Amino acid sequence: MIPAHNAIKFWFALLLFIPAIVSAQTDPASTAKLFEEAATAREEAARIWEDLGEKIRASEAWGEAAVSWEKAATAWETAGQADKAAAAWERFRGAITKRDQAEIRMTVLSGSGQKIRVGRLTDPLQVKVTDKTGKPLAGVSVVFDVVSRPSPADGGRMDQRETKTDSDGMSSARLRAGTVVGSYTILASVPDLSREPAAYEISTVPGPAARLEIVSGNNQVLKVNQRAISPLVTR
Repeated sequence: MIPAHNAIKFWFALLLFIPAIVSAQTDPASTAKLFEEAATAREEAARIWEDLGEKIRASEAWGEAAVSWEKAATAWETAGQADKAAAAWERFRGAITKRDQAEIRMTVLSGSGQKIRVGRLTDPLQVKVTDKTGKPLAGVSVVFDVVSRPSPADGGRMDQRETKTDSDGMSSARLRAGTVVGSYTILASVPDLSREPAAYEISTVPGPAARLEIVSGNNQVLKVNQRAISPLVTR
């Protein structure tokens, strides 16, 4: 098996390309070559991660390779070299295909459909992350985003926006509801990798009154059967 540190070496090697790319901005052909070298290094790192059984890291590396191939193809087009641009675009499509082979599935385990009082914390919003065969994926970063809320200024937020899956592929976070009654939608996803995010619907209801305050109508003196002169108002 190939040691993991070999993959890390490729990431350090990529740093060597940065100054050269900056200095080659006025020469599209040179820039294209540098991006091709960076893409090739990323592909090699992806293959090492595949040999190590690290599907997620391999998929991420293939995605980064695709970005570099796209930049190389664009630079070749700017340089007027159509054949080399076409070859780079072909490598771009190949890297995208490899990236998408690491399909991630998100399954809601619990937490959706809760009704809580404003300002309160929900029960955990639990999600399970697996590959397309159903195998749990550990150590994957899951992001929980509030995509709709009762009011833009209601103050609701996730207690922890990004979490990692445990050995069973499970991750969770909790919503701290804001001060406005209404509905929230939260999506849990693995950025750039999960195809369908896990969705949670949360509703908030009014909390108990903290106190009652007399606004008007107190201390009126009335005759029997006489209607109050001022309305009896509390808040």
